Amino acid sequence: MFSLPTILSSVATIVVFYFTAKYVSRAVAEKGIPRGIIRGLLVIFLASVVALLTGAAVDWIVEPHSAEINETR
Repeated sequence: MFSLPTILSSVATIVVFYFTAKYVSRAVAEKGIPRGIIRGLLVIFLASVVALLTGAAVDWIVEPHSAEINETR
């Protein structure tokens, strides 16, 4: 049902999203952008992009490569 790469990817994505959202929110506040829907959407968008890239990187690192799969057969 669930494999180790998907669980690791999910956990990494959630953790990275949380910390990235906090960091981006703090950085945007320091730039002086007022609170509102645009600022919230910007934070969510940037945190989502970073989290999805992290999930893809974890999948790429953890999953066996095609050369390794061919050697085991």
